[in-house]
Amino acid sequence: MKNMIYDIDGVSKDFLSWCKEFNQRPEIVQSRMSLGLALDEALRVATSNKELLFNINGEIRPLQHWSRIYCINYGTILSRIQHGYSYEDAITQPLQKNVTTNKRYLVNGKNYTLPELGTVFKINQSTIKNRLRVGETLYEALDTVSSNRRRVREKDNPLSQYALYTYDGRTMTLIEWCREKKIAMTTMKKRLQNGYSFEDAISSGGYIGANKYDVDGKQMTLIEIEKEYGISARLLYKRIHELGYSVHDAIHTVNDPTYHLFDGEYLTVPQISKKTGINKITLYARLKKGMPIEAATSIPVIKRGTLYDIGGEQMTLVQISEKYGISYSRLHHKVVMENIPIEEAINTKRARTFCINGETRTIAQLSEKYGVKAQTIRQRLRNGNNIEEALQLTTK
Repeated sequence: MKNMIYDIDGVSKDFLSWCKEFNQRPEIVQSRMSLGLALDEALRVATSNKELLFNINGEIRPLQHWSRIYCINYGTILSRIQHGYSYEDAITQPLQKNVTTNKRYLVNGKNYTLPELGTVFKINQSTIKNRLRVGETLYEALDTVSSNRRRVREKDNPLSQYALYTYDGRTMTLIEWCREKKIAMTTMKKRLQNGYSFEDAISSGGYIGANKYDVDGKQMTLIEIEKEYGISARLLYKRIHELGYSVHDAIHTVNDPTYHLFDGEYLTVPQISKKTGINKITLYARLKKGMPIEAATSIPVIKRGTLYDIGGEQMTLVQISEKYGISYSRLHHKVVMENIPIEEAINTKRARTFCINGETRTIAQLSEKYGVKAQTIRQRLRNGNNIEEALQLTTK
């Protein structure tokens, strides 16, 4: 069609030329011609999309006119055509009523539509619709108390606080049993998750102070044992229920990693830290290395800013290690751990020596002579260079 020649008013031109002259889009003109219009008629129709012509029952009118005749929104007709409706069905098919909105619900002897229910019960109608869609009854959907709705929703979950359990001929929710037996809800859930039957879970006791233990013929709770014997109730609970101690051993065992004998009394590491002024992290680190508590507390804490007198010059361990080419950790170990005087710690170092031009020197001495940092020399040696290459005396 685009290459065909058409004659209008005695003038012959191809199809695209006529469309260009009348300022019309070719696809629009083709659509009009498919409805039975001649080319000159199709070219002279208004260019607005709302003026597209449709043939309904042999009558040709613009889409906007058909929209007014059938009282259907212009956008609705276009949407129907996009969804596969024929032109005639898109224009003539009447609008469907909103079945959900007009449906009546019987509540307390009265019939309500969904919007009316939302207004009366002060709940968004979309919320009611969603609740009904997920299977709630009408009365559950209209219940505005969240705890009541949650109770209904979770009653079938065995780990829910609203789950019903029967014990000793009585039926109550899980949370009510926990309150009566003084058992934490989280404890009950954990027991049930670990495979306990409800009878075993409810009869196993609860809070630390609830169970009683036989102590030399007396029935005592852990709190009472703590007051009488001076040992933490939580430590007792851990020993008995987690470490498997007998009640007697749990009370009288003092050789426990939690407590340490210090100055004639058993103290925890934080208590020892407060008493000695040594950071508890430092104490934990020393104990982890296998030090007894006496050695861990007898070593003074040397801060990096502590100054030492070397030949009349005040320097820190870091400055001394850099100047004399000694590892800081090694120097710290000698001065702090072995309690060696600083001069002796410097002079007893096992320095690595190298022979250059018949002279044997340490890295620190080579650094001073050739103007290369000692750290740079060591790094180059670790990278596989020989001493001449490390000092850049030769070129690779």
